[in-house]
Amino acid sequence: MKVGDTLKVVAEKADYGMGFKKFRIAGIFHTGVDTFDDSTFQVGFADARGLLGMGSGASQVSSC
Repeated sequence: MKVGDTLKVVAEKADYGMGFKKFRIAGIFHTGVDTFDDSTFQVGFADARGLLGMGSGASQVSSC
């Protein structure tokens, strides 16, 4: 994928339903770990909460 493409994401929501959201790729990052770089994306808290049906909450925050 490249900047400007659309990424369609399906995820399990907090209530065990399905969350669907489209994201426009705004940038590409590299960690140096190929398996991580090939399968990971970042979004802001508001988008993540919307996708996962979390309202204003969070269940876990991961930092690299």
